[in-house]
Amino acid sequence: MKRLVVGLTALIIAATPVVAQEVGKTEWNGYPVVLKADGTWFFDCGGYGAAMSKQIRMAFCFDPATWTVGTPQGVQEFMFLSNDNTTGVLVIPDQNIYPLDQLHVAVPESAAQNGNTTVDAIDASDAPSIVVKGKTFMGTRYKLGVDGSPFSYLDYHTSGDAGTVQVIFWTAPGDEAQADAKAKVFLDQIVFGD
Repeated sequence: MKRLVVGLTALIIAATPVVAQEVGKTEWNGYPVVLKADGTWFFDCGGYGAAMSKQIRMAFCFDPATWTVGTPQGVQEFMFLSNDNTTGVLVIPDQNIYPLDQLHVAVPESAAQNGNTTVDAIDASDAPSIVVKGKTFMGTRYKLGVDGSPFSYLDYHTSGDAGTVQVIFWTAPGDEAQADAKAKVFLDQIVFGD
């Protein structure tokens, strides 16, 4: 009988699915990651949502109290909507590396083309650059209508060894100050791999 109990216990333990246990923590470019026994790891945002690009060496944390995950389309890898319904954000990574000044010039041209209009019509202007962990994000403001509704856009973009990324914030006219504040917090959470 004792052998039967020991044998059944061993069988139950062997049949129980194994969940990869945490075996340690380390850092990836200054951000914590949790190592698991099965050789995988995940970005540790201390309870916040974590996102890692599948296209370039980039990751970031986002605060679920501020952002809801949306459904990206086309070249967009990530989309978020603010919980107060004032701001949206798109993250568009690209494995290609471009000279930053050329990328900056191309942004309003691309926005106008995507909006089926001209660069003059979108009222494009430079926005202040932001430096995030040593990476310069150049900024461009423009206005585009979507399905007859006007929107203001703040497009931050950078390119370097990890690849190129555009982080595009949009909001209704009049809510730009709120979107700008959210943009600074969001951008500060981005980290690039070397």
